[in-house]
Amino acid sequence: YLDLHMRPERHNAVKVLLFLDIGGSMDDHVKLLEELFSAAKTEFKHLEYFYFHNCLYDFVWKDNRRRHSERTRTWELLHKYGHDYKVIFVGDAAMSPYEIAAPGGSVEHFNEEAGHAWMERVTRTYPACVWLNPVPEGEWGYTQSIQMMQQLVGGRMYPLTLDGLDKGALRMHKPARKEIAGLLALADRSLADAGIGGLSAEGRFQFAYNAALTMATAALHAAGYRTSSNAPGHHAITPES
Repeated sequence: YLDLHMRPERHNAVKVLLFLDIGGSMDDHVKLLEELFSAAKTEFKHLEYFYFHNCLYDFVWKDNRRRHSERTRTWELLHKYGHDYKVIFVGDAAMSPYEIAAPGGSVEHFNEEAGHAWMERVTRTYPACVWLNPVPEGEWGYTQSIQMMQQLVGGRMYPLTLDGLDKGALRMHKPARKEIAGLLALADRSLADAGIGGLSAEGRFQFAYNAALTMATAALHAAGYRTSSNAPGHHAITPES
């Protein structure tokens, strides 16, 4: 007979707030969004999702059929979900710059505060914040609003492809306290080794460089990110981040 032992499906314990742009130019990417949403629900144990249109404003919604009657205030989200949540925006960021920069810029309602004010609040509240864009990366420079949104998320805009985050070189990462402590201890040892007498200047520099890189890695992990070791230049990206 078959002795079956059922095991619960493993989920990523990272907490995620997913904001999905819907409508307008995003209609061309509906299938891709559906696939992403399905994968996210399977992957993340703690996933909360909300819809918005073009730019984040003072409210979002969960059911697009009832977007005008069942809304959630963005302020409520900022107070309800802790700083340990990772935020993912998904959208093409293609809109009039006015929609980002000015009060009343929304095409759906009169927003008293400009969209950029709400984006800045989110990025301040959730340091681990990225934007995934279905528009090919080579076309981003031709659209002013994409450049504006990329700046608002601190440059953390990546193409919505299977390897988009790898190409962006930074992935969201939830470190354990033990991991951070181990990195700091490794940096201490490298600094101590840099002071050993009799070493060549090149040797001391290498130990000091390793210490700096390890401390930068610890800081990056603590902020909720890690570099992809598959991406070219990831050692340079770590301290720059």
